[in-house]
Amino acid sequence: LYLFRQSNREKRNQYVSDILNRFYNDTEIRTIIYAVDSGRNVNEIKFGGQYEQQADKTIKYLDYVGHLLKEGNLKQNDIKPFRYEIGRILKNGTVEKYINWLIQIGVSLENLDYLKKTTEKHSH
Repeated sequence: LYLFRQSNREKRNQYVSDILNRFYNDTEIRTIIYAVDSGRNVNEIKFGGQYEQQADKTIKYLDYVGHLLKEGNLKQNDIKPFRYEIGRILKNGTVEKYINWLIQIGVSLENLDYLKKTTEKHSH
């Protein structure tokens, strides 16, 4: 039992490390974080926009993070350091419109709502 818990803790730590690395070292994801945070060029997050590719990558990655949470591979405390960034992205009106458009055209984003709800629930 101890080894099982230790193995799970190590896996979760690796996921957290990967998230940290992606959020701050992946230039495409970082572009979206800064665009949303600063409000500059955020209108370029759209089909055919300057940040379409970066937004697609960021949104799919956040959907993956939501999947990890939903499946229990990550706990709420594990994503606590990233709640601000996740919340800013997922609550941004331009991003929300783009996500809705992606879903309309058939892109599978099954975990974004779960991620958004859980980060909102635990942000206080």
